[in-house]
Amino acid sequence: MHAVRGGATESSGGCAWRLQFFPELDDVPLFGENPGEKPHPEARLALLMCDAAVHGPVWVAPQDVIDLDALARREAERYVEEVLRPDVSIGANPAGQGLVGLPSWFWIDGFDGSVTAPPISAFGMTIEVRMATGTVTWDFGDGTVVDGDLGRAYPEASTVQHAHRRSGTYTVTATLDLVPEYRVDGGPWLTLPNLAATASVDHPVAQRQAVVTRR
Repeated sequence: MHAVRGGATESSGGCAWRLQFFPELDDVPLFGENPGEKPHPEARLALLMCDAAVHGPVWVAPQDVIDLDALARREAERYVEEVLRPDVSIGANPAGQGLVGLPSWFWIDGFDGSVTAPPISAFGMTIEVRMATGTVTWDFGDGTVVDGDLGRAYPEASTVQHAHRRSGTYTVTATLDLVPEYRVDGGPWLTLPNLAATASVDHPVAQRQAVVTRR
């Protein structure tokens, strides 16, 4: 989709402007009007149309053309990066210290799996943006790396659980693969490059042993 500087595809007073190109024509009168001298070697002759009515002939040079598709995509990418990228963290239970051999529960805070933003109005277009979660990779800091989901916050039993086998402090890291999409003026959804959001938490794990005492 392209527009021409000066509003060739904009609405004015209920009129939808568009261009009808005539690639085989040169500097010749059209509908009784002469568009004038060709301003650029690569300029193309077109009729400026107001709905179905002819407004007049115009020259369209390369510098007059705006790629609206590219502008919409850049605006959607900017919005995803600056507004929709979530600030995520990891929750854990036990919150203070896990125990060797017993599963600790983990989950993502700050993102529930999807987000749909209010529409953006830009360049005469309505741009909708949404984002969902793809793969979530969990690295439990002891050499165990698995693909999972966002987990569930305590007191629910999380779908992300791991039992460390030795005492120590482990850095647990989650990497979210985020899948953003956008559409223009209610058209089909188009994909944008995936984003990654990463969060880490230090999770201490202690060894506990039962001690039998006599009285």
